[in-house]
Amino acid sequence: MKQQLLPLGFVKSADATYVRKQGNQIHVINFQGSRYGGQYTVNLGFHYDFLFPDFAWKMIPLGKYVLVDCALQARIGNFIGNGHDRWFEYGLNRPQLAETFAENIAICQKVLARYGKKWANPDVWLEIPRNASSELPHQVGKWHLPLPWSFLAGVAIKCGRWKIAESAIDELLILDFGPGSRKRNAKIGNLLRRRMSKRRMDR
Repeated sequence: MKQQLLPLGFVKSADATYVRKQGNQIHVINFQGSRYGGQYTVNLGFHYDFLFPDFAWKMIPLGKYVLVDCALQARIGNFIGNGHDRWFEYGLNRPQLAETFAENIAICQKVLARYGKKWANPDVWLEIPRNASSELPHQVGKWHLPLPWSFLAGVAIKCGRWKIAESAIDELLILDFGPGSRKRNAKIGNLLRRRMSKRRMDR
């Protein structure tokens, strides 16, 4: 994978993960082995460099990113065939496996290029449709969006849309999945508000 991905601008991270920065975007390709062995799948991550990483929640070097740091995550199977989850056999044929890896990477490249262009302007996220109860979706097309409110707040701060940012942070703080969740959301809310305050002063 190093031979295939490093020339494409990726750097090696932990856990069979490769990360690339293009403009203000961060792209992640992660190879995940089956817990039972013999198979693997490929995960994709999309993030912006102006957002806090979803897991670390502090700015980290590119080579420290892992999949769960990405705001948007998907499986390669979402983009091929019937769109169902897809696992690949390691097998015993090394040349065949190398060919399969190359095919995986080609698909990932096309997907990242497509969505990199589609989401080039982060303003597109300021109109995320909500459901009847005014909740943001955790699924955007073929991508999973684990933390929609903090994502929307971060994008709104970047775009200077302070009212949207404030509203998103307020909604984040309302979420209650137990003491641990409340504590984490309070920390995230404080970080976002400090960032917003600094950006407003800089403007």
